[in-house]
Amino acid sequence: MEFVKGQTLDEIVRRGTLSAREAIAVGEDLCRAVAAVHRAGYLHRDIKAKNVMRDDTGRIVLMDFGTGRLADGPI
Repeated sequence: MEFVKGQTLDEIVRRGTLSAREAIAVGEDLCRAVAAVHRAGYLHRDIKAKNVMRDDTGRIVLMDFGTGRLADGPI
């Protein structure tokens, strides 16, 4: 498991707002992450701001697959 040094999206938003450009970039990265998870045949089942991290380089990481499971069929 990778250690991700950064802040959760929840922490970032509590400190202030994201610019429109930042919000779009986070949304696009998060959609790519969810698509990759689905292509692998998994469901995350707990996507929320506390489970999305922005690392110190700006990379968006979807975290905490504790409630995730294999998909029963096509996603």
